[in-house]
Amino acid sequence: MNSTQNTAFPMIGSYSKSVEIIEFGDFTCPQSRSIRKLIDTVLSLFTNQLSYSYHHFPIRQGDQSLLAAVAAEAARRQGKFVLMSQGLFSLTSITCSTLSTLALQIGLDQQQFFDDLLDDRLYDLIKVDWKAGVSLGVNATPTVFVGGQQFHGKLTVARLVPIIRSHLQQIGKPALSSVDKNQGIIYWSNNEFG
Repeated sequence: MNSTQNTAFPMIGSYSKSVEIIEFGDFTCPQSRSIRKLIDTVLSLFTNQLSYSYHHFPIRQGDQSLLAAVAAEAARRQGKFVLMSQGLFSLTSITCSTLSTLALQIGLDQQQFFDDLLDDRLYDLIKVDWKAGVSLGVNATPTVFVGGQQFHGKLTVARLVPIIRSHLQQIGKPALSSVDKNQGIIYWSNNEFG
């Protein structure tokens, strides 16, 4: 996942000097809902040093889960992905009625929103996310990757910050210190390989 970019996802920060944080989540998952403050805190601690992307990983048997993911993508088409996401995480039940109310609250064009909910291309986007997650070993939400590595264990600010700092220290360091062409020896710099 860290080698390919889906331009449909909102990115925070810049690619050149940033660490990528990828979250596979589900708007109906209580754990995905509970880490929102943590994600916001981490992003604010490392302003302009992180890129963040949210990828859909709806639960297979959840109609509400898929409907929520499609609603978020429909809102993205009107530039309101973040507002819709925040609203979706606050809903206890996701139905056409609750989505209609939320869409009004965040200022979406209702007709376009409901037309987009029926657009198969949005379902295809979600399927791409889901398949990417499966290929990366995601089997539950939320699953977070930091700098291309899956984070394991309880998500806390205290556990994430040192990992992010370690990745940030590696940015811009050359992998090779020098190469002795005469003797055919490569000298590695002090990086993640030693």
